[in-house]
Amino acid sequence: MKIAQVVCVWPPYGGGMGRVAFEYSKILSTEHQVTVFTPSYSPSQTVSEIAGVEIKHLKSAIKYGNAVWLPQLPGLIKDFDVIHLHYPFFGVHEFIRPRPRQKLIVNYHMRPQARGLASLISSPDSRWSEKLLVKRASTWIVSSHDFADVIVRPRLGNIKINILPFGVDVNFLPGQAKKGIKDNLGIREGEKVILFVGGLDSQHYFKGLPVLLRALSGLEKVKLIVVGEGNLRPKYELQVSQSELNNKVIFAGAVTRSNLPDYYRLADIFVLSSINSAEAFGLVILEAAACGVPAVVTDLPGPRSLVKDGQTGLVARIGDASSLADKISALLKDDSLREKMGRSAHELVEQNYRWSTIGSQLLKLYQEL
Repeated sequence: MKIAQVVCVWPPYGGGMGRVAFEYSKILSTEHQVTVFTPSYSPSQTVSEIAGVEIKHLKSAIKYGNAVWLPQLPGLIKDFDVIHLHYPFFGVHEFIRPRPRQKLIVNYHMRPQARGLASLISSPDSRWSEKLLVKRASTWIVSSHDFADVIVRPRLGNIKINILPFGVDVNFLPGQAKKGIKDNLGIREGEKVILFVGGLDSQHYFKGLPVLLRALSGLEKVKLIVVGEGNLRPKYELQVSQSELNNKVIFAGAVTRSNLPDYYRLADIFVLSSINSAEAFGLVILEAAACGVPAVVTDLPGPRSLVKDGQTGLVARIGDASSLADKISALLKDDSLREKMGRSAHELVEQNYRWSTIGSQLLKLYQEL
């Protein structure tokens, strides 16, 4: 089959959606002809390629965040057998209309929840466009039963949903971090390491870093490593300075995919502090787990399904710095419990969440279209 993967972001842009589209394209290309359609990036930016997959970077004169207007796209995808849309893709998902012989798969990655003026457009747009997509889609993919039952079905009704979680590649494994990383980051002897991995741009405001920073205030002998980059970083750095947390927080900036496992291995615990259902899964939870690191996550549909509370990590109340601090403290003060949870988390990934396992399910889904 000829498959068009349509996605608003593509690696090395941070975030789960682009990473999932990348992995899907790589898996599907083993049996099908795959072309990726994604907005063009800065000419100076290196873009991740896949052998045997054509990646078309489409130019647009109108962009706002990750929303772009691509009027040329319908003409480019008209001869494909399957259109695989990674939703949301504002400026594009509204105009995806499969021809009679085409199949449309919609990957529902997240519930759109913009802030400020953007919400005045995105909120009515998503309600309207989701109604259109319900009529047009052959099937939907959602990453967990939890998110499907709590968020997707109440919004979209009785639609055909395939539950297909995201996966982790084999480079994420337990082990020792490369020599020198601790010293380079300024981590002192006896300090416990908390890791946060996420975009620091406006599109990823929902990651909840300000809540985690507030939780940090009452914790002693800890170092929070913040991996990620974006336009909100100065705002977060100001919060650190005003809260007198400079000796507890290190902004590591963007980290390459190949070096990221070492940051997980450096950590005692991982924290996902997201504040709303724009966080639908939390691939970073699985990356940490694959490296044997237990997680503290917020009680959101999707992320909480990746953690067996009390076995592979702990679940905190949403947006509650005190609850987050309590859960972090409980893990940091009990080395035996933390190590046991880390082993269980790794086993969970090996059993259910490697891309080799997920890939087989994806290929089967396509065979049954």
